[in-house]
Amino acid sequence: MTTITIDFEYKKGNISSTQTIDKIHMTIAKAKARAAKMENCIGFCIESSKKPSGSKEYLCHFKEGAISVIDHGNWHTHLCPEGGGGGSTTVALKSGSGPKSGLQVPGGRKGKHARTVTNFCKEANIAESDQLDLAEFIVAARYLGTEANDEQLMNVFIDMEEAGGGSTGDNKDPKQLIKDLMAKVDEDYGLGDDGKDDGMEDGDAEIMMENP
Repeated sequence: MTTITIDFEYKKGNISSTQTIDKIHMTIAKAKARAAKMENCIGFCIESSKKPSGSKEYLCHFKEGAISVIDHGNWHTHLCPEGGGGGSTTVALKSGSGPKSGLQVPGGRKGKHARTVTNFCKEANIAESDQLDLAEFIVAARYLGTEANDEQLMNVFIDMEEAGGGSTGDNKDPKQLIKDLMAKVDEDYGLGDDGKDDGMEDGDAEIMMENP
């Protein structure tokens, strides 16, 4: 499937402990949000026998200084986008091998195209069995036309994750999760879309709304 991720680079290995500026237990999504805001932060490292993922909390070691990842032991590193922390988090659409790897978010080319959760999942090749991550939600929200900023969207995603909604929700398919998250964005901030959907599946009807 097309992968849509916050532009952190994953590397197997660790950065020297002398470069640690903070360490705290948290999820990967929350650690990325924290690292993006920390002045001079170059990323964070986690010690785990398996590649860290999902809603599990890990002891995250936040780093500063030169980037030198040494591959040893059970360490994993997530490097901040180019330029380091202290700025806004970058959301990037990474092209996959599928035929529809070029989502235009936000905006996009003009044409007949309904901006719905169903169509987003189709264009991003996100299946019902896939697990929605933070970056995919942010791109989905942009696609749906929300006025909420990245920080507000991250806060909603993390709040729902911490409330047990799941990474957020291993029991929810991505479409339903996006709708629930968008409803919470509207509830918390009064901004954007409520995760509207036309309810149409493949072949049910033509797409009728024209993009502005």
